[in-house]
Amino acid sequence: MKKRFLIALSATTLLLSTGCDYYQSARGDDMIMEDKIQMLMDSMTRGELTEDDLVALDREVFNALVERIAGPPTEEQIEARRILNEELIRNDASAAVLSSNYTPAAVDVDLRTMERFVFSNDISGVGWDGYSLILDAIFGKIYYEPHGARAFERLNFVTFSSELKEQDKDRLIEAIEESGFRNWEVRYQGDPLPEMVMGSVPSWTIGILFDDGTIMRRRGGGFGALAFPPDGQFDILSNFIQTLGAEIAERHEAEAAESDDEE
Repeated sequence: MKKRFLIALSATTLLLSTGCDYYQSARGDDMIMEDKIQMLMDSMTRGELTEDDLVALDREVFNALVERIAGPPTEEQIEARRILNEELIRNDASAAVLSSNYTPAAVDVDLRTMERFVFSNDISGVGWDGYSLILDAIFGKIYYEPHGARAFERLNFVTFSSELKEQDKDRLIEAIEESGFRNWEVRYQGDPLPEMVMGSVPSWTIGILFDDGTIMRRRGGGFGALAFPPDGQFDILSNFIQTLGAEIAERHEAEAAESDDEE
């Protein structure tokens, strides 16, 4: 009996701590939903509801169960969830620029129609040793992470962010054009690790999403000159990214200080 109570208590705790982050109003047929919730509540009372059961629940049912246990959310919780959901949307959209299947953009596409620009330079191949920048023209934000190449996966944890300025986009377009990015090969392959040597291989990826849904993507990996476009073209763009990133860091600190003063 004690074990069943502990299982029920653990399940309740998991629902309270996890469900609040993903709450959305339950929809659908009220009677059917009520029956499902009552069955789950009965199972919980009997100590038969496991964490695996909770993970397998439909999101709508899970949210309704959370509300039954924790009560309706406050206005503050609703606003916090709205912000979180927006961040999750940004994460998914930014990551998709580099990882999803895509329709290649035309070489002569107008760069001013870009909606997202994602730059990731994984210097050592381990993810956290590198830097990344994400320009999000849809949400009007720009992000810079000087200590990680995969910031596009978790934008709400990026070290520096700021409101996107029109000149940010203009200067980025100038750097893209100067680097000859349009004419880079789709992929560059450098030398692999020497035989019998354990380790990771550095890599870089750049993706641009345009308003027609097409993507211009270039990437490279490995060691040596063959891992990059020729004639220092990659350096032109990567050096600008770090310069712009330093400016974003300054703006981030200034905006944070201003926010503190207002409070």
